[in-house]
Amino acid sequence: MEGLQPNHAKERGLTYIIVTSVLLVASLGAHRSAWHGNAELHTLFETIGTVLEFVIGAMALVRYYTKKSGMFLLLGSGYLGGAVLEGCHAVVTSSFFVGYRSGALSNLVVWSGFMSTVFISLLMCASLVSMEKGKVDAGTQDQ
Repeated sequence: MEGLQPNHAKERGLTYIIVTSVLLVASLGAHRSAWHGNAELHTLFETIGTVLEFVIGAMALVRYYTKKSGMFLLLGSGYLGGAVLEGCHAVVTSSFFVGYRSGALSNLVVWSGFMSTVFISLLMCASLVSMEKGKVDAGTQDQ
């Protein structure tokens, strides 16, 4: 059966190298640009990120309920929690709520800007541990 499926490892490795190289070259050009955004553009990007995280979280939870894999439960929960944190960051830093904030905007951005990323990262690590634990448990049940 192994002869029927071609080995794409070399092609995949070459693709990874090409994509990485293109992104590095593009980042050099983007780093030297003089483009500046504003608060409304930041709110728009945060809103788009929130919607994407909600969709990814919902899809992961649908996958969990169809296949009952703990890894997808953690991923779905992580993305939904990250979406809530990202949405809170979008609201807190929005120019529409300037008069309702207590404290300077720079103080709010420091803690609220990276909390969703940290939360998602921790739950992704937990899902990897869950996946590896599932492989170990499945291996011990076979014996």
